[in-house]
Amino acid sequence: MITKVFADLTFDEQLAHLTTVAHRALTRWGYPANSHLKLLNYTENATFLVTTPEKPTMVMRVHRLAYTSRDSIHTELEWLAHLRAHTNLKVETPIPTPSGQLIEAIDTPELSERRFVVCFQFVQGESPVDSSDGNADIGGVIKVISAFPKALTLLVFR
Repeated sequence: MITKVFADLTFDEQLAHLTTVAHRALTRWGYPANSHLKLLNYTENATFLVTTPEKPTMVMRVHRLAYTSRDSIHTELEWLAHLRAHTNLKVETPIPTPSGQLIEAIDTPELSERRFVVCFQFVQGESPVDSSDGNADIGGVIKVISAFPKALTLLVFR
């Protein structure tokens, strides 16, 4: 039996898979499984806006595979807490699960993988005008490149 891996999926299949991971993670934060997910950004991670009438709006980040460890994510979240406590910077606030966890691991048996997921309080605002990681910009490029034979493209686009 041949097992698919994430890197072999088409762009649309990758987005569908990441959305499935996000849906699986919703209940870990006490959100209904039918909460609405809107993809905000897909670069090294997939970032979703989560809305439901029963709960506050939040932002969910589904981490890229083999890009970071649980410990490094925890360090990032601690760093954000330190910045919030000791500076005037406005940084996102991680949301713990009802059991107090800031990081959850979501298994996806269909690809034999485990992805880390974190959630943050939603802060109203706009992305920087010069942001180069918008889906509208890079999504079309990745769709075109994903149709090329792998030998002709860089691994960064896979």
